[in-house]
Amino acid sequence: MNRKRKDKKARPLLGPLELEVMKVAWEREDVAVSDVVDALAGDKKPHHNTVMTVMKRLAEKGLLEQYARDGRTNGYRPAVSRESISNDYLDLVKEQFFDGSVAETIAAFIGRERLSPSKKAALKKLIDRIR
Repeated sequence: MNRKRKDKKARPLLGPLELEVMKVAWEREDVAVSDVVDALAGDKKPHHNTVMTVMKRLAEKGLLEQYARDGRTNGYRPAVSRESISNDYLDLVKEQFFDGSVAETIAAFIGRERLSPSKKAALKKLIDRIR
Protein backbone atom coordinates (compact mmCIF):
# COMPACT_ATOMS: atom_id res chain seq x y z
CA MET A 1 0.00 0.00 0.00
CA ASN A 2 1.41 3.37 -0.96
CA ARG A 3 1.08 5.84 1.90
CA LYS A 4 2.71 8.80 0.22
CA ARG A 5 1.47 12.15 1.35
CA LYS A 6 0.40 13.76 -1.89
CA ASP A 7 -1.36 16.70 -0.28
CA LYS A 8 1.60 18.06 1.69
CA LYS A 9 5.07 19.08 0.71
CA ALA A 10 7.86 16.84 1.91
CA ARG A 11 9.24 17.53 5.35
CA PRO A 12 12.88 18.53 5.59
CA LEU A 13 15.33 15.95 6.82
CA LEU A 14 16.13 16.11 10.50
CA GLY A 15 19.59 16.95 11.72
CA PRO A 16 21.24 14.64 14.29
CA LEU A 17 20.22 16.72 17.33
CA GLU A 18 16.72 17.29 15.94
CA LEU A 19 16.30 13.54 15.59
CA GLU A 20 17.52 12.91 19.14
CA VAL A 21 15.09 15.53 20.46
CA MET A 22 12.23 13.95 18.51
CA LYS A 23 13.12 10.48 19.85
CA VAL A 24 12.81 11.79 23.42
CA ALA A 25 9.52 13.51 22.58
CA TRP A 26 8.11 10.36 20.96
CA GLU A 27 9.18 8.24 23.92
CA ARG A 28 7.82 10.54 26.62
CA GLU A 29 4.97 12.15 24.63
CA ASP A 30 5.11 15.38 26.68
CA VAL A 31 8.39 17.10 27.50
CA ALA A 32 10.01 20.34 28.60
CA VAL A 33 13.43 21.47 27.41
CA SER A 34 14.99 20.34 30.70
CA ASP A 35 13.51 16.84 30.24
CA VAL A 36 15.18 16.54 26.85
CA VAL A 37 18.53 17.89 28.12
CA ASP A 38 18.45 15.33 30.95
CA ALA A 39 17.59 12.52 28.53
CA LEU A 40 20.43 13.34 26.15
CA ALA A 41 23.31 11.59 27.84
CA GLY A 42 26.87 11.49 26.69
CA ASP A 43 30.11 13.39 26.68
CA LYS A 44 28.78 16.06 24.34
CA LYS A 45 25.53 16.84 26.15
CA PRO A 46 24.06 19.91 24.44
CA HIS A 47 23.50 23.13 26.37
CA HIS A 48 19.98 23.94 27.56
CA ASN A 49 19.74 26.95 25.20
CA THR A 50 20.80 24.83 22.22
CA VAL A 51 18.07 22.27 22.94
CA MET A 52 15.52 25.06 23.49
CA THR A 53 16.39 26.57 20.08
CA VAL A 54 16.13 23.17 18.38
CA MET A 55 12.76 22.49 19.99
CA LYS A 56 11.40 25.90 18.97
CA ARG A 57 12.53 25.26 15.39
CA LEU A 58 10.92 21.82 15.41
CA ALA A 59 7.70 23.50 16.55
CA GLU A 60 8.02 26.06 13.73
CA LYS A 61 8.45 23.17 11.27
CA GLY A 62 5.26 21.59 12.63
CA LEU A 63 7.00 18.57 14.15
CA LEU A 64 6.46 19.52 17.79
CA GLU A 65 3.46 21.22 19.33
CA GLN A 66 4.39 23.88 21.88
CA TYR A 67 2.02 24.80 24.70
CA ALA A 68 2.14 26.71 28.00
CA ARG A 69 2.86 24.06 30.60
CA ASP A 70 2.98 26.41 33.61
CA GLY A 71 3.91 30.01 34.27
CA ARG A 72 7.59 29.60 33.35
CA THR A 73 7.87 26.44 31.30
CA ASN A 74 6.77 25.52 27.81
CA GLY A 75 5.74 21.97 27.13
CA TYR A 76 6.17 20.16 23.85
CA ARG A 77 4.34 17.20 22.33
CA PRO A 78 5.06 15.41 19.07
CA ALA A 79 2.88 16.82 16.31
CA VAL A 80 3.80 13.97 13.95
CA SER A 81 4.32 10.30 14.66
CA ARG A 82 7.60 8.45 14.51
CA GLU A 83 6.02 6.23 11.85
CA SER A 84 5.18 9.25 9.69
CA ILE A 85 8.76 10.55 9.81
CA SER A 86 10.25 7.10 9.20
CA ASN A 87 7.90 6.67 6.22
CA ASP A 88 9.17 9.98 4.81
CA TYR A 89 12.76 8.74 5.08
CA LEU A 90 11.93 5.36 3.56
CA ASP A 91 10.10 7.06 0.68
CA LEU A 92 13.10 9.31 0.13
CA VAL A 93 15.51 6.37 -0.05
CA LYS A 94 13.14 4.44 -2.31
CA GLU A 95 12.61 7.34 -4.71
CA GLN A 96 16.12 8.80 -4.80
CA PHE A 97 18.20 5.64 -4.80
CA PHE A 98 15.95 2.93 -6.25
CA ASP A 99 13.74 4.81 -8.73
CA GLY A 100 10.64 4.06 -6.69
CA SER A 101 11.14 0.31 -6.62
CA VAL A 102 10.00 -1.20 -3.34
CA ALA A 103 11.52 -4.57 -4.28
CA GLU A 104 14.96 -3.06 -4.96
CA THR A 105 14.80 -1.04 -1.76
CA ILE A 106 13.94 -4.08 0.34
CA ALA A 107 16.60 -6.15 -1.40
CA ALA A 108 19.20 -3.49 -0.57
CA PHE A 109 18.22 -3.47 3.10
CA ILE A 110 18.19 -7.24 3.35
CA GLY A 111 21.48 -7.55 1.49
CA ARG A 112 23.18 -5.51 4.22
CA GLU A 113 22.13 -7.86 7.01
CA ARG A 114 23.35 -11.23 8.14
CA LEU A 115 20.07 -12.86 8.98
CA SER A 116 19.74 -15.62 11.54
CA PRO A 117 17.73 -18.68 10.52
CA SER A 118 14.79 -17.47 12.63
CA LYS A 119 14.84 -14.02 11.00
CA LYS A 120 15.06 -15.63 7.55
CA ALA A 121 12.04 -17.78 8.42
CA ALA A 122 10.10 -14.72 9.64
CA LEU A 123 10.99 -12.83 6.45
CA LYS A 124 9.91 -15.79 4.29
CA LYS A 125 6.62 -15.93 6.21
CA LEU A 126 6.08 -12.22 5.59
CA ILE A 127 6.79 -12.60 1.87
CA ASP A 128 4.43 -15.57 1.67
CA ARG A 129 1.74 -13.52 3.39
CA ILE A 130 2.19 -10.68 0.88
CA ARG A 131 1.74 -13.09 -2.02
